[in-house]
Amino acid sequence: MGQMTREEANAKLLLLGAWAFGEHRDWMGDIDGGSLQDKMEELGLLVRVPVTEENVMTLHEHCEDVSVDDDCLHAADGVDAALTALRPIADATRRGAQGGVTR
Repeated sequence: MGQMTREEANAKLLLLGAWAFGEHRDWMGDIDGGSLQDKMEELGLLVRVPVTEENVMTLHEHCEDVSVDDDCLHAADGVDAALTALRPIADATRRGAQGGVTR
């Protein structure tokens, strides 16, 4: 189900960021949530799994309120690890933007 390495996820997250920057820059507005979700699916960052009677209980780990014949949409393997590894960089960048980091 949505297998990718952390390195592959990093590359795809970079592509997502570049896409989001371009979308915002071109339209100078907010990015539509549906467009963002579509792009994440296109890049393989999000995986859509049809819910069946056989998998409904195991999918509750990813999707809380799913029923048979719904779709469960969750992060592909590797994405959570990539985001966890990027968190210190994002935090440091945020602190720098707020004047908390000196260079």
